[in-house]
Amino acid sequence: MGDDQRGEQRIVRLRRHAVCLGGPAVTLVVLAAVTGALVGRAPSAPGRLVLVVVALVLAVRFVLVPFARWRATTYLLTDRRVAVATGVLHRVRRDVPLSRVEDVLVVRRPWHRLVGAGTVRVVSAGGEPLELRDVPRVGQVRETVLDAAGPGRPAHTTPHAGTDG
Repeated sequence: MGDDQRGEQRIVRLRRHAVCLGGPAVTLVVLAAVTGALVGRAPSAPGRLVLVVVALVLAVRFVLVPFARWRATTYLLTDRRVAVATGVLHRVRRDVPLSRVEDVLVVRRPWHRLVGAGTVRVVSAGGEPLELRDVPRVGQVRETVLDAAGPGRPAHTTPHAGTDG
């Protein structure tokens, strides 16, 4: 998701918070431990092979796929737009021009607060909100979007929806 060819300047480019990879990392460790224990007790070579193949399939589904999705999801803020790109095989990009930004909301659940992350919702005129999920340094990202939207943005911008700060 590079900068636009029309002289657009990148302000910030980010990914979802790395804490999103916590589940896949734990899954990988547990899967490796269980597979090792079961393979060590398997009475025959074909039984061990079946266990390893099953473990590999589970690792792809519950470790590699979430990592690939995390890696493929990017958020971009330029001097003209906010963009979200998702998808590993089927890429989808959604943009909101800064000139159409009406509000920027932050939603932080308890887990988000512990790791300093949250979801930024960019509300645009006449459109569906654009969600930047699990953003690190969520307060800074919100302020950066508001600053980029500039003096033309409404004064009614909500500081932090669904949080205490």
